[in-house]
Amino acid sequence: MTKDLINTHKDDDKLKRIAEFFKVLGDGGRLSILYTLANEELCVNGIAEKTGLSPSLVSHQLRVLRQSHLVKYERQGKKSIYKLDDEHVAEMIETAYGHLQHRGEI
Repeated sequence: MTKDLINTHKDDDKLKRIAEFFKVLGDGGRLSILYTLANEELCVNGIAEKTGLSPSLVSHQLRVLRQSHLVKYERQGKKSIYKLDDEHVAEMIETAYGHLQHRGEI
């Protein structure tokens, strides 16, 4: 652990921000989108097909994920192609999966 992380418990604003961050990750639909984007970059309709979510729900959830800096997009013609914001997002997902797998919960 880094010294900054160890001392975070003394800073309520940092703890609130971390709690908000995990709240965003606490939605199954958003996690499904993140898992999907960890494997490939896709447009809204592609994400909807892969996750089984409606395109309108995907669009809404992508807005939340963008605001939390978990995904980003780039325009390709008329389409927006979404991808994970950076490698830390995939690492968080892998860490959570590994933790639950280690405990035999998944």
